Amino acid sequence: MAFAQREVCPRCRKAAVACYCKALRPFTAPFGVGILQHPYEARNAIATARMTHLSIKNSQIFVDIDFSKNVRVNELLADQSLRHVMLYPSRDAVDLSECFGEADVETGAEMGRETGGSRQLFVWVLDAKWQHVNQMLRSSPNLQAIPMVKFNPDRESQFIIRKQPAAMCLSTIESIHLVIDRFFAQKGLPNQEHHALLDAFQYLVQQQLEFARVVGFRRHRRRGHSEIVPGV
Repeated sequence: MAFAQREVCPRCRKAAVACYCKALRPFTAPFGVGILQHPYEARNAIATARMTHLSIKNSQIFVDIDFSKNVRVNELLADQSLRHVMLYPSRDAVDLSECFGEADVETGAEMGRETGGSRQLFVWVLDAKWQHVNQMLRSSPNLQAIPMVKFNPDRESQFIIRKQPAAMCLSTIESIHLVIDRFFAQKGLPNQEHHALLDAFQYLVQQQLEFARVVGFRRHRRRGHSEIVPGV
């Protein structure tokens, strides 16, 4: 018996029924963003890295374990006009606020390029489970050389459809939103565009909760019950 191939959105790469593209409002972040995704996470049906990439115009996404021979990653790291930091809470990581203090930024199209001949900030983010993050770093000497930065979250993760190691461990999209939020706050620059990240993220969460509710209801009915119960 042949099964019809399900329709997949070529942009978000989700099944058409789970496409979230209509919730995206792409914007330009005040700095470049590089998302390094583990292949395991790339295959996960409920993930936020691609949503983040599609939301941020000046972002790039790479999928691998060993990035030491990735041509584009190495080109970016060798770019003398960029000042790289890695969002990772290592023992030697400095507070996020310190990487914003090198110079003021211009407003408008050049937002994120620091004045006075300074370099433009570029933030790298590792998208993977913790054990896979460590695997990626061990396999990639070029990533180990990037200065590490960390932050203390001021809110719990809202990624309630996936189990987090701890309440204060944020998803990739929440983490990048927080970095941008604190950048603008520290610079005293009014900007609301980056909140589109959380809007899209909440759309995904609510969409998956609704799918779970419907599936739970159907399973409940098959067992001979008549009342609706949530399937979360």
